[in-house]
Amino acid sequence: MVLPSAILLPLYLYPSAPTTWTPLYNSLTAHPTTHFDIVINPDSGPSLVGPSDDALSDYVAAVSQLRTYPNVHIFGYVYTSHGAASLQPALLSNISRYATWNAYTPSNISLDGIFFDEAPSAYDADIFTNLATAAALARSSGLRRAIFNPGAVADTRYFALADSVVVFEGAYADFDASAIAALAQGVRANSSVVVYDYTGAEADQKALVERLVGLGLGSLDVTTTGSYSEWSALWAAFTQQVSSAVGVE
Repeated sequence: MVLPSAILLPLYLYPSAPTTWTPLYNSLTAHPTTHFDIVINPDSGPSLVGPSDDALSDYVAAVSQLRTYPNVHIFGYVYTSHGAASLQPALLSNISRYATWNAYTPSNISLDGIFFDEAPSAYDADIFTNLATAAALARSSGLRRAIFNPGAVADTRYFALADSVVVFEGAYADFDASAIAALAQGVRANSSVVVYDYTGAEADQKALVERLVGLGLGSLDVTTTGSYSEWSALWAAFTQQVSSAVGVE
């Protein structure tokens, strides 16, 4: 049975050279039936300039190359400040900026959705409405997928607004798989886990990946770094481990 788990990659590494994202391109080629959800973050959100500006030429080149792979979804990063009303105008503006990427005709740099960072975990009716408005704007603008990142187990009502919710984002030393296992199976299928500062051996990472995939998570990431602007020392091994655990190559 092929399990649905995908690789979730927060890719905040600026593509300053054509080879900067080569480890990703290599993994996409090596594992063509493994799905990758890739989050790009040009400038703590979209750049203030559009894709036709020379300042974004590196991103245009890198993202257009990503679009040649059929096993990717690309998400634009936005900061939500836990759904605070004061940030709502900026949030909606950033979503609209990303939508211009989908209208750019010289290259295919279209995005599939939005990654809502620092989303809330506790339910609040007003905040829920703010996020519902933001998610609806994204989808109506052609950014049809949404990932919410509270970094912790969230109220299940937020799952109605997003395709996936990051239920853990934290250091390996703080990760407790039993807390994820306690979630209902249907919730786990729409949940993501991001584990950073992984300090174990490659074989132990393999066991961790197999455990997470076996729980039926929607997507996962395990990285040896504490930053999303550098490659994990075990990146290639991680992508192979996920592919093997899911049952595809």
